[in-house]
Amino acid sequence: MPAPAAETPNSSQQPEQQILAVAREVQNQQVAIAENQAKIEAKVAAIAENLRLSRIYSSRGGGGK
Repeated sequence: MPAPAAETPNSSQQPEQQILAVAREVQNQQVAIAENQAKIEAKVAAIAENLRLSRIYSSRGGGGK
């Protein structure tokens, strides 16, 4: 009979552990998303700068407008 009593706390802790695991996973995903967003913004800024320089060189070189 002690075995069912031992299983009862485990069964009540298991959903809590699953919720905590899911919460940790969501937090990890949020960190990854934030890092990816920063990388995307850096790449967009680099592309914008390249376009700006291309326009300057194009206007100086007499490139068609």
